[in-house]
Amino acid sequence: MSVLEFMTNKVGLRQMGLYKHHRYLVMIFMIGWSWFSVGSVAASEIFVKPLNTDEVGLRGVVDLHTHPMAHLGFGGKVLYGAPDVGIIMPAGAIGCSPAPRRAGSLQEAIGSCYSTHSGHDFFKNPCGNHIRRLVLDGVENANHANKPHDVDHPDGYPYFTRWPKYNDILHQHMWISWLKRAYDGGLRVMAALAINSVTLTKGVDGNTPYDDRYSGDLQLSEMKVLVNRHHWMEIAYSAQDLRRIVGQDKLAVVLGVELTDIGNFVKDRIQNPSHSAIRYEIRRLYDQGVRYVFLVHNIDNYFGGTAVYESAMARANRYHYGRWWQLRCAQAGEGIIHQFDTGWDFFISLVLGPAGGKQPVPSCPAGVGYANSRGLQNAGRVALDEIMRLHMMIDVDHMSQYTFEDTLAYTSAAGYPLISGHAGLRAQSGKKTERSRTWDEYRLLAQRSGLAGVGWADLDAVGFLSSAQNVSASGISIALGSDVNGLSPLPKPRQACRTKPCVVYSSQFPAASLGAKSWDYNTEGMAHYGLLPDFLRDVEGLPNGKPMVDKLFGGAEQLARMWEILADHP
Repeated sequence: MSVLEFMTNKVGLRQMGLYKHHRYLVMIFMIGWSWFSVGSVAASEIFVKPLNTDEVGLRGVVDLHTHPMAHLGFGGKVLYGAPDVGIIMPAGAIGCSPAPRRAGSLQEAIGSCYSTHSGHDFFKNPCGNHIRRLVLDGVENANHANKPHDVDHPDGYPYFTRWPKYNDILHQHMWISWLKRAYDGGLRVMAALAINSVTLTKGVDGNTPYDDRYSGDLQLSEMKVLVNRHHWMEIAYSAQDLRRIVGQDKLAVVLGVELTDIGNFVKDRIQNPSHSAIRYEIRRLYDQGVRYVFLVHNIDNYFGGTAVYESAMARANRYHYGRWWQLRCAQAGEGIIHQFDTGWDFFISLVLGPAGGKQPVPSCPAGVGYANSRGLQNAGRVALDEIMRLHMMIDVDHMSQYTFEDTLAYTSAAGYPLISGHAGLRAQSGKKTERSRTWDEYRLLAQRSGLAGVGWADLDAVGFLSSAQNVSASGISIALGSDVNGLSPLPKPRQACRTKPCVVYSSQFPAASLGAKSWDYNTEGMAHYGLLPDFLRDVEGLPNGKPMVDKLFGGAEQLARMWEILADHP
């Protein structure tokens, strides 16, 4: 038996009376080992198992914002690739299959995206669509994303020459072995959120039905299929479940919804949904296992107003909700300075047509940004009452400034904890819109025992560390808010890592590989979710980075405590 095997042998340690110090002994050994290891950094919990015992608080990284089944959102025509074999692929995704079918191999699940993403060709791609290709080009251009579609059959498995990449937003980043590597590297809790957009689905001529209820239900159902296939993960339906699952050193998956139109009330033009209809829909989602809810996503709905930050979403608001945003000039102290061009976007003159003309804007002074004048509606209060009655988690991201403030006030008497799951500090963000949070808002959430998932879009490890430090300074407990598979880029590579590797690969820290491809974080950044451990190692190696990684590993315990507070809500 090796020294490390002895140090991780529970039976032997119990016989010696040392098991209660088990995790600390392993950490001491790893630190000592690192002193004799050439090129290694100070030891951490990355790739160390077991992270958890029944003697200490939970350890493990939490990601509050992921979309493993996003290939089933948006009519199945935006994000390509299933996260596993045995998972449904949309009609037209495997060759030109006329109906949905389960992927039978890696090639069918994450092979060529040609039939999904490319234009129509009578001989080579009869199910392609030129309009869809133009809309997807617009999506990629708006996000400065990788564009792998300038060749026929841009390949994924087995060579992965065209994708995935850190700035690729239209292909699967959560293949099961990549998710397993993230788990092996320390991920212990993951919120898996169903996502959809009726407007984008229509804009890319996606598969029917378009609506959020159908798409959300399908993604939730397939997420359960995925979890049930793998013994190292389990769905957590309660705080007790989370403690048990993570305590067994497995990955706890929390089901959630980030939908624009919960209940299809907007789609069905039910302008004043009854209280019973609202409560029924929240309960229906709860009965499907949903424990994490966004009241508002990228457009206004009958619950409240959306945070305005992308001009293309104005047309989505007009197309789906039926009216333009009611914009106002930001007030002093809100820190909102972004104004946006509302003339052209990638939806206009394509499938949707003008969809009502042009978004009206107020006349605001230079340096004063646009904000949404719509706040929390009565229907939103009814929904919040039912969500709190069922002890579900509430994420305030994507709420307009007024909707957020109203929600904070409405839940104040109960002291109900709230989550900001994938944002960052407004003063530090690029555009400074109402989509991000102020330092005072984080402080108020911290006083409620809330959590903050720190986003990383357009950032590298240095930028993420700075953002996380500033958010954490408010006193709030932090987690990751990756938004992986959510049309958002992953962390980019740092030039410094190219000249002197920030991640040194070895038998203790193996490189991620699949098929014929092996990924090097130092030159490729976080090309997919399986490189999460590499990203954490990069952050850890920065000045003051190790304490931040330690805080992230404390996320599982903080989430469990917050959920226990929710469970005690009357």
